[in-house]
Amino acid sequence: MVSIKSYLNTDLIDRISALSVGEQRPGQAVAAALKGEGSSINKISRSVNFAAQAYAKSLTSINFVGSAINLAESDLTQLQKITERAIALVEEVKAPNTPRRKRDEVTAELYQMGKSYYQTLEAAELGEKKYLTKPGLEELFVQVGLDPEKSRQIGNAFDKLTDKGSDHYLADPGINGAEETGEGQEVTQASGKLFTLERRIRTKDDAKSMLNDLTALHEQISTNIDAIGELRGHLIENAELVRASAIAFGEISGDLGGIEDAEGLVQVLQREITKRASHALSHAENLEPLIVAALTSGDNNLLN
Repeated sequence: MVSIKSYLNTDLIDRISALSVGEQRPGQAVAAALKGEGSSINKISRSVNFAAQAYAKSLTSINFVGSAINLAESDLTQLQKITERAIALVEEVKAPNTPRRKRDEVTAELYQMGKSYYQTLEAAELGEKKYLTKPGLEELFVQVGLDPEKSRQIGNAFDKLTDKGSDHYLADPGINGAEETGEGQEVTQASGKLFTLERRIRTKDDAKSMLNDLTALHEQISTNIDAIGELRGHLIENAELVRASAIAFGEISGDLGGIEDAEGLVQVLQREITKRASHALSHAENLEPLIVAALTSGDNNLLN
């Protein structure tokens, strides 16, 4: 079980103190203040008030990423429905004796459905980040301090996202179903992306090839919807941890009575944060990256 003591300690408080006065490296400002060097009450108050503001700002940033996650899930669900409808249509024309006219009608209908599909992919941006791509989502998480390369649980969830092709879409219309199923020798693979006029259904092999691709696309979308749900869960827990931190620092900044040294300050913070967000402590490793990200975002004014 993760202990908050491993991450919320005097070293972290010391680094927050350094950040609060614009230092380039950690110092001993809080510890020195608590020992009576200089104006202790002013230094402590500045540090904890600074942290409260920084974590409050971090919470706003996390909520922004949460909006992207919600949009991604909503859009993927919409694309999944389009894919399911497309599979049903192609199933109707896969028989060898299907009239050419019927196949042409289905091809035309798939093309019309594709207009909505591609419009959804192209419009999926928030803050100039393409949230229906794996790199786009990663950028959003990194921006708020939840780097998949550094946060274990966030990284594990991102590993479950599957992106195909050079565009890295989470719902890639260029997916190759034959490659996904290993049936490349049995199915004549058509060229061109799904939902385009390049993919006409003229024969039963065309229909079988398209069904392979549509099925692979549906599986990709389903997998990514599940991974998005996992990312949302981690994001919610990080938000709860950050909210608890903002409240704890804020309350201490208003009443420093009884705190005699840096360790005492840390113990109070550990107790208060654990009380408010005990089930989110597995993300305690993110406490420092989250506050640093809040300070380095473009609209930061906490140091002013």
